[in-house]
Amino acid sequence: MGGALLHIVSKEAAEHGRLEVKYYYFDIFYAAAVEQGVWQDRRFKREEARNTLRQIRDGNWGERITLPLRAFLPINSPAAILAFRFHMPRPSNYISLGHQCPDWPAAGFVNTRLS
Repeated sequence: MGGALLHIVSKEAAEHGRLEVKYYYFDIFYAAAVEQGVWQDRRFKREEARNTLRQIRDGNWGERITLPLRAFLPINSPAAILAFRFHMPRPSNYISLGHQCPDWPAAGFVNTRLS
């Protein structure tokens, strides 16, 4: 039930003495949220999420699958993972306890939701 945290370090920034890191996150909860239409993303479509979940379910233990960058949720920091895991609109035990979803940008997310 683990996830993947992808770090992309800007080579151009490093050449100018700066450190710029972009973070992306993937796990089955995120893929399931996209597949069920709970989380919408212009890049990672429901059918692709469904196929990805099928690959994970049908794969052998230790087998690798390839995930395109569009399958990862852009986040502002690794701390945003907890906000995602505990504050999804549904399904979530956190929400069922009466808690409210935070303002998504304040939780560290890049806005990928569609209106």
